[in-house]
Amino acid sequence: MAARSSGAVLLDMAELLGWSAEGEAAVLQAAAALKEKGRSLAVCGPDHLEATRLWNDQVRSMTVYTDLDTALSTEAPSSG
Repeated sequence: MAARSSGAVLLDMAELLGWSAEGEAAVLQAAAALKEKGRSLAVCGPDHLEATRLWNDQVRSMTVYTDLDTALSTEAPSSG
């Protein structure tokens, strides 16, 4: 998906029941890799997941939205 577009990559976590330290690290690595390429990661609905200190320290490297609809309306390319 990243290679086919120029906007943010959206990751919807609203239905995720939980995550491991490895899963959390993978999301943070994806955010860092996208940032190096001038792209961004938008994470949707992570409020219910237990966040570690690492997540809290690194969350500024991505945009966090409360839900997918908000992310889509905000991140959608402008038509014009």
